Amino acid sequence: MIIDTANYYLDIRDPRIGDIDAGIPESVWVSGELGRPIFKAFNSIMFHALAELGRPQGAPNRLALPVACDDARGKQIVMDLVNETGLDPVDGGRLEASWRQQPSTPAYCSDYDTAKTRQGLQTAINGRAETILDTLWRENYMALFADKPAYAGVHARVIALNRRSIRSEPRM
Repeated sequence: MIIDTANYYLDIRDPRIGDIDAGIPESVWVSGELGRPIFKAFNSIMFHALAELGRPQGAPNRLALPVACDDARGKQIVMDLVNETGLDPVDGGRLEASWRQQPSTPAYCSDYDTAKTRQGLQTAINGRAETILDTLWRENYMALFADKPAYAGVHARVIALNRRSIRSEPRM
C-alpha cells in the first residue's frame, strides 16, 4: 500500500507538472507515474494537529481526515489507521475526487470535525483552489513564516488563514 501524504505546491516547492496543471488530480498523476494504486490520506492535516490533537474514538470535537482511493478493502485499512491516530476517518470517495482534499479546498488543513469535513469535501469547487493559492493564501501563508517563529505558535494562525481564505467554508 502506498499512502500519498503529499500535496502539489507549484512554485513554492514543486516544479510545474503539466498534467496536474491541466486538471489531473495530483494523486491520480502520482499513481500513474508509479504504476501503482495510491491511497490519498494524511495530506490535509498539519503535523501539529496530527501529533497533538488526536482524541480517543467517540470523543467530542474529534478532528476528521478524508481518505480517497479506488480500493474499498484498502480504504478500510487506511481509515482504520486514521482512527488509530486519534482522528475520525471520512470517506473522500475515489482517487479521482482527491482534489477535494487538496490545498485551498474547504476540507484542507482546517481542523474540522467529521460533519464539517464531509461538508468541506462536498462544497469544494474544482479549479477554485488554484485561484486561492495564487492570490491571498500564498502571500499571507508565506508571511506567517517570515520571521521563522516556533511552529506551535503558528498552527492556529494557519488554520484561521485556511478557513478565512476559502469562502465556501463549511457553515454549521
